[in-house]
This record gives sequence, C-alpha cells and structure tokens, in this order.
Amino acid sequence: MLVLEVARSHKICRLNRCLNGGSCDEEKNRCACHFGFSGLFCESRFTQTGAYIYRILILVSPLCPKPVVSRRKRSLIETSWTNRRVFRRFSSLARGRGFRRKIYEFNLENQSTGNSDRLKLPSLPLCTACERAPPCVHGHCISQLIGTECFCDYGYTGQKCEIMLPCVLENPCLNGGECKVDPKNETKSDCHCLSIWKGDRCEAYDPCHNISCFHGKCVSENITASCSCDPGYTGNMCEIDIDECSLNPCRYDGVCVDKVNDFQCRCVLGTSGKNCEINQNECLLENSKNSPCNSTDIRAECTDLVNEFKCTCSRAFTGRICDIPVAVFEALKVLGANSSEFDPLLRNLLKQPATVKDLAPFVLGLTSKERRAQISWEHEDIFIRGTFERRELDLVEEMVKWNSPTLGNCFTFNHESRRRKHVLRFPGRVGGFEALVKIRQDEYLDWVDTASLLVFIHSAEDPITGESIRFHVFPESETDLLISPVVFERIGGEFGKCVQDKSEVKSYYYPGNYSIDGCLRSCYQDKVLHACGCMDPRYPMSTGVEICKLADRHCVLNVVMKHGDASPNSSICECPSPCFTRQFNVHINQPFLNSLRGGIQGSVTGSLATINVFFSDLTQTYFKEQPKMDINKFISMLGGLLGALMGVTFITVVEFVYLLMELIYAGIAC
Repeated sequence: MLVLEVARSHKICRLNRCLNGGSCDEEKNRCACHFGFSGLFCESRFTQTGAYIYRILILVSPLCPKPVVSRRKRSLIETSWTNRRVFRRFSSLARGRGFRRKIYEFNLENQSTGNSDRLKLPSLPLCTACERAPPCVHGHCISQLIGTECFCDYGYTGQKCEIMLPCVLENPCLNGGECKVDPKNETKSDCHCLSIWKGDRCEAYDPCHNISCFHGKCVSENITASCSCDPGYTGNMCEIDIDECSLNPCRYDGVCVDKVNDFQCRCVLGTSGKNCEINQNECLLENSKNSPCNSTDIRAECTDLVNEFKCTCSRAFTGRICDIPVAVFEALKVLGANSSEFDPLLRNLLKQPATVKDLAPFVLGLTSKERRAQISWEHEDIFIRGTFERRELDLVEEMVKWNSPTLGNCFTFNHESRRRKHVLRFPGRVGGFEALVKIRQDEYLDWVDTASLLVFIHSAEDPITGESIRFHVFPESETDLLISPVVFERIGGEFGKCVQDKSEVKSYYYPGNYSIDGCLRSCYQDKVLHACGCMDPRYPMSTGVEICKLADRHCVLNVVMKHGDASPNSSICECPSPCFTRQFNVHINQPFLNSLRGGIQGSVTGSLATINVFFSDLTQTYFKEQPKMDINKFISMLGGLLGALMGVTFITVVEFVYLLMELIYAGIAC
C-alpha cells in the first residue's frame, strides 16, 4: 500500500503556490490541501493505491473499487501539523475478500514496527455502501460504520456537496469588487466594492464616492448625489448646526442653550418647564388663603411677577409687603431715609415705635450738612421778629442757621462766624435780645410729648453739646433770662492738672475752646473707632475716618453698653478741667402770656412765645485759685525748722561722744 506525505518547502507561502483551493499555513510554511488532494502544492488527487491522513483515517484496498474509512481518529484529528503522521506500512494478518472484522497492524511515521495502534473493522462488507447510497453531487462517497458520507470537492459543501461555497470557484462581484465570506455563515458572502461602484454585485456607479457629508449620509438619484442631513443639521454638506435657539423658545427671559436637534432652557428663578413656560404664582402662599401682601394690610392686592410679586397697598400702609404704616414711613423720610436698606429698621420700629426718637440723631448724622439744612426750618418758620437793644434785626443775617444731629434745628445769635459782633453796652431789657417765636407743634411727630424751644447761653468761643445747660421756652409763655458772667481760673502745675489748650489732650474733635464735654465725646469716638472701625455720626469726629452706617449701629450701642457713656468719672478717658472757663449764672422768670403785643391774631396764639435775654448789671464775677503757701514762705518756714532740728542734733551728738569716751577710759582703768 502506498502512503503519501505532505512535504515542506520554505518558499511555498511566499510564492503562493498552493493549488486546488489549498491554503498556506504562514507559520509552518506548507500547503493545507482540501480533501481529495495531496502533494507539495496540493497538485495530486488520491488514488486507490494510496492513503493520506487529513482529519480522518482513509484505508484503500485493491479489493474495493473506492476508499473506505474505518473510523475517525481523534488523536490524529486534534493534533497539530507537526504531530500529523502518515502510514508507512500496512500489513494484513488475516486474509479474505474485502475488509472483515480483522485486526491489522500498521506503523506510524518515525516509529518502529509494532502494534502501536489497532483498528477493528466491521465484519459487514463495506465496499458496497457507497454503491447503494445516493451519489455525491460534487464530491466522493465514503463508507462509514453507519451509512455513508460525502467528502466534497474544493469549493462545495452540504450533505451531498450540492452547495457551492461563495468566493471560492468564482467571484460574483463586478468591477473589481472583492468577495468576502460571511464569518457567521460560510454559505453567504458580500461584495466589497471599489469607491465608485455600489450594489449587491458592484454593478452600479456610485456618484457619492467623492462626497463626504459631515452630519448625514449621501443619497444618489441616477448619476447625481446629495446629502441627506441628520436631524438638527443643514447645508449642502450637512455642515451647519441648526440653531434651535434662533426662535427664542425660552420664555420669561430664560437663557437658551443650543444643542443638536434640540435646545435647553436655563430658566430664571420662579419659572420651569421645557420652554420656561410655567411661572410659579408667588402670590399664593402654601396652606394659606392670603397673599404675602395681606400679612398686615388686609386690603392690599398682589400681582404675580417672575420670581417675585408686587403689592398694591391701601392708603394706610406702605412697604414691599404693605406691612409698614404710612405714618412711620413718612417720619423716616423726614429723617432722610429713602431706600430699602432701612427695611429691617422699619420693621423694628413697628414693634417698638418709641425707638425712632433714639434713631433720629443717628440717621441725621449720616446725612450731609447741606441735606440737613434743606430739611430744617427756615427763619420765617420760627421767628416773627427779633431785636437787640430794641432795634430790629435782620434775622437771616444775624441768626446763623445750622442743624445738629443731636440738638436739631438751631439758630445762633452773635455767632463767631459773623464779622460784626454785638457787644454789651447796657444792662436790663433795653440792652438785651428779644424775640417773638412760633413753636411749630403742627409739625411735631406723634411720639413728641413736650412742646418747647431750647435756649443755650454760652460764650461764642465755647461749643454746646447735648450735655450743655439749656432752658425750655414753652408755648404761650414769656421767658426772661437774666444772666451774669462768671470766670473761673485755675492754677494748674503742681497744684493740679488743668488744660490750657485742647491740643494737650489725646483726642479732641469739637470746634472752639476746650471743654470737658467735648473731651469726653472725643474719647468716646476713639472707643467706637477701635471697636467698630468707624465713628459715631452723631458727634464730631476726626477727618478721614469712616462714618458708621446704620448697619453698624448695634456695634456702636454695644460700646456704650460695655463701657458706659463717657463721663468725667470714667476710667477710660482722661479729661482734666480747663484752666480758664467763662460761664453764665442765669435767673429765669417764665410767666404765661395774658395778651400778645404787636397785633398777632388769636388763631396762632397757642404756638407763640417771647424770649428776653439780658444782663442784670455790667459786673462780672471772677474766681481765681491762689496757693496758700508760695516758695518763699515755704523756705522761710523750712529754715526755722531746720535750725531747731540742727541745734538738737548737735548737742545730742556731742553728749553721746563724751559718754562713749568716759566708758572707754573707765574700762582701761579697771
């Protein structure tokens, strides 16, 4: 029996010389032949006198017209190329016609002769199996233990080799197309066409071969091509992203963000929905039938806006939610409040209305002098007439108007800023100042319970403060102020500290001469600056320093609560007395008016008052400190004392020395 073996050649794969559908194993560099072929290049068919092992063991005998198979040989099927072997010799141990149930010996390649494997063939004659079976269409019939099996020719498959494998014997693809077998089904194939062809068999010209659509696909009709764009794109090449925000789909000022075939609205607070079309009704309170505007004012109306609401208040209320009485609001307008920053303050005033009188000086201090002058009374609002030495005064010229946050609307006669000064020449009413004034109770605020004007008597060089002595002038009264000057002069030096000039103290922010009140207030401002980083707007302060705002008011009040208000007995402020002080003793006489002089009508009687300020005489009281003992008297007294002391001391020393000597000599003698 002739056995054929596949040979090796290093040039087979490189030259691609495998025939009859054989494939070259690049790793082993040899041809793997299809069934029925053998040889170096798969160039030979099997004959009846040879056998070749390729996945199955084939036995060929001259007794049978066709080859038969005893059984599958797993050890040979599953081995690699290097372990595949070919029978070298086949010898029969039993004689007979055909293959019976006999035992045959055979040797494997590179093995010594022996019983290395045994094949038991069936006792039934196998030569006639393929003769009884239907013929194979494109292949060879092989008898099996049970039935037959077709081993197909190259390019065919199926039980009877009736199916032609695609891409093997012929190429169905036209115009240079490449036939590719479906990896999931070897009986199906696809044509991979060149760029200018299309169709199942590459039979049609493709006008889209040189057109690239950026965001879409190319479609052709006859020999023309165009781009069919994906949703959200346009342009000849689908290169333009359609701006879905161009139509402003977002309502209520929502911000539109363009996306591919879509948009996103970034809605403002209070709105929602795809197009921000849902506007939340801020006039509806949860679990309540009332709107935010009706918490205090039950007649207020609420208008819904975007993320807010607007209240229309009744006549008695004002504010954002109609919770502030108009009376309180108007009071703060008079004080200069006109913005929403006063809202928390207004709410506090609603709970404690009396606090507005404490707040008014703070608010006024935050306004400019010009603004305070605008909201102040004018001369004609207060004065009906004024005289000095019984001569009429030009009140606008002679009475200087100014406004203090703590003292209010003020008018000063004989102000230091005036070049012309009125000097005292006569005592009594004839040489004094007289004025008929109106006390404007019609413009008083509701919390004011005392109607009067305050009169301060002081030197032109001395400032007045909230602590200065003042006198009340009541409506329907005639107030006489009889004054007499008093001067105090202190020695200072070793007899006690006093201040000659305001530059001698650490801080002093008031104009005019030095005073204890001005020193204490200046010291207080320093403490506020240290604690709050600003100074109290109610009092004079250093230039270039930040003014405390309403938001700082609690900090300012805490300074007073912690240290107490500034006073002469305060341990945190050192404010000595001035070395020179001019004061006035005042005697007041204040009867009520029985009738008005000058033809004033009775309709305004209830608000009028007269003021008379004059000296009782032309004398002045002067108090000056004198030392009880000067240096000369002290030295004189000290000399006498020293003389007496020295006399006693000298006698005592002499007597003591004499006694000591006596004791020494007495001791020697003994």
